[in-house]
Amino acid sequence: MMKHWPFKKQKILLPAGKSAYDVLLRKTVEALVRRKLSWNEGRYRVARFLAAQGESEKAERKYRAVIEVMPYDFYPYLFLGNVLMEQRKFSQAENAYKNSLARSSDKSLGT
Repeated sequence: MMKHWPFKKQKILLPAGKSAYDVLLRKTVEALVRRKLSWNEGRYRVARFLAAQGESEKAERKYRAVIEVMPYDFYPYLFLGNVLMEQRKFSQAENAYKNSLARSSDKSLGT
């Protein structure tokens, strides 16, 4: 979860005519093809980008797509809960967090 730590501010130069989203998608697909990134981590990467850009509803859809494929994993529920909190959908966020806890193998988290 901390593999992007420490976070660094960087200037990102984009190819002419390409948006940051286009560049992210290209790099994510390249990493997927090279098997340096799992399918779900690719979705998480795109969803994190969308959430950071204020596109929380699109990010929510990405996390729900992972849940459809991997309903037993706690990470997408946790990330979904965070996005739902940003959208002020508190009861749905609470449900997502409860689902995350129910699927977590760390029983010290209150499950």
